[in-house]
Amino acid sequence: MDKIIKLPITLGVLTYNAPETLKHTLNSYKEKGILDACADKIICIQDSPKKQEELDIVLSYSKDRVFPIVLKDNKWIGKGFREIVEHSDQDYILLLENDFACYDDDTWKYLHAAQCLLFYNRANVVRFRSQKNPGYPLYSDHLQGRELSCPTHLAECLHWNDNPAISFPEYCKKETLFGVDFFLFKAANANFTNNPCMFKKEFYKQYIYPFCIDDEDIETRITNEHYWANTKFQVANCKGLFTHDRKDGK
Repeated sequence: MDKIIKLPITLGVLTYNAPETLKHTLNSYKEKGILDACADKIICIQDSPKKQEELDIVLSYSKDRVFPIVLKDNKWIGKGFREIVEHSDQDYILLLENDFACYDDDTWKYLHAAQCLLFYNRANVVRFRSQKNPGYPLYSDHLQGRELSCPTHLAECLHWNDNPAISFPEYCKKETLFGVDFFLFKAANANFTNNPCMFKKEFYKQYIYPFCIDDEDIETRITNEHYWANTKFQVANCKGLFTHDRKDGK
């Protein structure tokens, strides 16, 4: 691949006890140019019986300037994501778990457009799970055809609806930036998710850190406290880049 301009984004991947999945995922990032596109690459390795195997895999990408963080314990997603954010030197963070591979060739274009959307404060978070190839499981698929029965998850309709701004104009607006279509929802209609998302680092530290608690799931805590749906945050969805594709472990 030709050299491309690196974006001021930290790619942060949280991994636990799944070396084959991690290897597959990182290989997909290399093949699709994500390792070239992001200025920082951090892999946070939680404590597990296979953490040495995971570390060896990360070290094999040292020429791509992928940096490992090895934790002495396993404190779930909250602690892992906090570690990634704390070690980030960039203004933007793209947070993923180890089982989201990439099969798309438009990675730089989409990451650049998302970064600019956040820069201009048109959105507070950009969601990047693939629209047409989300992988299994997709827990929202039972809402197809009855989307408004669960309005907090309305944004999930993008997985089967090519233009929700037409179908649900009172809830969704379309915005195009550098040729990339984004569909903007209020947080009340776009549940908080641990699926691939990009944030401004300072936004994440200010608004998400309070929920990044050891041994707790961020999604559950934010949902149970009715926090996210009551904010004025804007959530952007696009066709996405990442597919849930697990090769080992749970």
